[in-house]
Amino acid sequence: HQLTEIEQHMVQERIAITVQPKSIILVSDYAKGMVTKELMAFIKKIAKERDCLVLVDPKGPDFSKYAGVDIVKPNKREFQQMANYFNLPSDASLESNARALCKLLSLQGMVVTLGEKGMVYVSGDKALTSPAYKREVYDLTGAGDTVFSFLALGFAHGLAIEDCLMLANNAASVAVSHVKTYAVSLDELLDRTCEAERKVFY
Repeated sequence: HQLTEIEQHMVQERIAITVQPKSIILVSDYAKGMVTKELMAFIKKIAKERDCLVLVDPKGPDFSKYAGVDIVKPNKREFQQMANYFNLPSDASLESNARALCKLLSLQGMVVTLGEKGMVYVSGDKALTSPAYKREVYDLTGAGDTVFSFLALGFAHGLAIEDCLMLANNAASVAVSHVKTYAVSLDELLDRTCEAERKVFY
């Protein structure tokens, strides 16, 4: 259900107290009525005032409310829903539609997760593919949240987008190798990063 006016005010008050200047705001929308167009407008206002980056894990049906955030991270199904919502051509490439969505929503970029195929980053002038790391998969629960949080970690440390993608892929490969939701430790991440072609942490 939608938040009442009092509930909306309480949430906004909590956000205003919590968000620090130059921080990263993560919005994970589960389409339960919490993330309204009004709440997104408030978050974007706070982010602009405090020089924050806004990352969104989206859910429909109203994708227009994410206009003006920095990064949106849909999975393949959500990406297709976004393309349909904005009446983009179904026969166009992922890169073409992602670039169109970035323009329509004034995004800095979009990260589309593709499961075992890894993920793709698309912006107005860039398209990067980051393949998934091969590892035995036991459970996909929480994989998207893991990718989301480690992308944010990369951005928080000023990593290049290529390294943010690699970091998120590393973390996801660890998470899915465990049963149920799993919190990836730094030690596991460092071990996994050392196996990669390039090291993220030095």
